[in-house]
Amino acid sequence: MKKRIFSAVMLLALCVVSVACGKKKVEKTPEETQVVINIPTATPQVTTDAAVQATTNAAVQATDHVEDGISIYHGDDNAEYIIEDKIPKQEVTPELLLSELEKRGILKKNTRVNSLNVKKSKENGTTLALDFSKEFQDQLYQQGTAGEFIMMGSVVDTFLKAYEADSMTITVNGNTLESGHCIYEGDMKFYEPDDSVSADKAAEAIAEALGAE
Repeated sequence: MKKRIFSAVMLLALCVVSVACGKKKVEKTPEETQVVINIPTATPQVTTDAAVQATTNAAVQATDHVEDGISIYHGDDNAEYIIEDKIPKQEVTPELLLSELEKRGILKKNTRVNSLNVKKSKENGTTLALDFSKEFQDQLYQQGTAGEFIMMGSVVDTFLKAYEADSMTITVNGNTLESGHCIYEGDMKFYEPDDSVSADKAAEAIAEALGAE
């Protein structure tokens, strides 16, 4: 399914909302479980706590019941839309998604995932906290407004869909992600715009996808 690339005006409107809202804090409840997936630089592997192994299995192998494969999102050849590819069903890992995004030109080859934190709670559903290496922000700084939207949208949609998550945050070496256009402090949600959406509604919808209230 194709997704429209919104204008610079819309993205800048998003930035104002994103900066104003700041970072959302989620209170941990007794019903909440948390899994931290650390990605070592040398030999990538998934490390989990035995107490939440069942939760980890459900998160890491999120596509066990998805028969049509894993969705990978990326820009089309003309950088006008975000489109969806399918790869064969297999175990979902941060390395797999990173590799597929690299193949499609969304991320550069030297970009690494430092860690992936998967939380499940009754209040917020499944949330992801994804931490990238510095190369991710360096690449984001090189993008224009359209390129930035494609890059961020492709990464967010790919990880949310693969892990069946409701929202996510992205940081770089533990710090807030920034670009030349935006400060990404809010929780980001999967966003699928309607082809007929107006400019005003588009800006509002993108702001909502980034966790603005």
